[in-house]
Amino acid sequence: MIELGKHLENLLLDHNCVIVPNLGGFVAQDCSARYIEEEKIFLPPYRNVAFNPLLQINDGLLAQAYMKTKGLSYPDTLRVIDAAVAELKRSIEEEHGAELSGIGKLKLGANGQYDFIPVSGGIVAPSLYALEVVNPTPIRKDSEERCATIKRKNTSQSDYYVLRIRKTFFHSVVAAIVVFFSFFWAVPLNNHSSMTGVMEARMFENFTGFVVAKQKSACAASASRPSLDTLRVKVSPFPAVKEKTDTVANDNKGNAQTAEANTETIEQAAIQENTPTYLIVLASQVSKKGAKDLIRQLSEKGLHEAVIHRHKNITRVVFGKYSSYRNAYAQLAKLRGSEPAFREAWILKL
Repeated sequence: MIELGKHLENLLLDHNCVIVPNLGGFVAQDCSARYIEEEKIFLPPYRNVAFNPLLQINDGLLAQAYMKTKGLSYPDTLRVIDAAVAELKRSIEEEHGAELSGIGKLKLGANGQYDFIPVSGGIVAPSLYALEVVNPTPIRKDSEERCATIKRKNTSQSDYYVLRIRKTFFHSVVAAIVVFFSFFWAVPLNNHSSMTGVMEARMFENFTGFVVAKQKSACAASASRPSLDTLRVKVSPFPAVKEKTDTVANDNKGNAQTAEANTETIEQAAIQENTPTYLIVLASQVSKKGAKDLIRQLSEKGLHEAVIHRHKNITRVVFGKYSSYRNAYAQLAKLRGSEPAFREAWILKL
């Protein structure tokens, strides 16, 4: 149970829903900040988790987490998960509850269903780190009254001053300013403006000559290079060879070693076609040893179409190759009832 709780806690960091086969789904949601009136405090936002027993379709997240940590094949991982769920249910019935570390507690209700009690502070959420409880300090009424009294006292005092200036002094200052500016505008001090215009004209002529010379040199260089229109690319007369991977399927159980040897070639080439292709995925994120073991077990049972498929650094064990989803689903429904390895299989479209 401890290992199951740790896997659920880690998966809920990046996913909003994780389904445990034969138990239910754990759904995470973000809750906003709230104000507690009785304690006069603001609580920060948190991430809460709920339990829904109606979610029974396996999403494969928990199985992938077990396969990464234990290095097991997909069928072996499903058996480990089923054993952990059975132990959890037995603990709930015997001890009237079971604790999932970091998630909450499951209890058996009066109607025979499971009741989930989440942890009070919410689950771990990296985006909500360092947010603490805020305890605001209330503003007292006496301080407000004191501020209003001080403001009234400041406004009552006079801040205006009277400055008296004689009219004769004002007239004298205005006359001096008028005489100064009239003398400054009327008499030219030197011929600096005309010299400046001549210098600017000469600089502009030098600059235009430099630009024209650069353009001529650029044109000469471009004329010496071959035009892009004259370039031709030689194409090899031999057509490209498209690599294909074939899966050797034998009806005899004694050829299981041949099927195992062919997986080394298949796992280095992705299945690529122009038309949509549908595959039955038996296991995903599986180790190389676990994939070979699964293919060997299926080959011994006469199912020789299982191969290793690698796409975007994800290793999967797939079965068959179908042109439509209906054909792939019909084959999956046929094999799901007779082979345990196809019980949790799903269909992938390329």
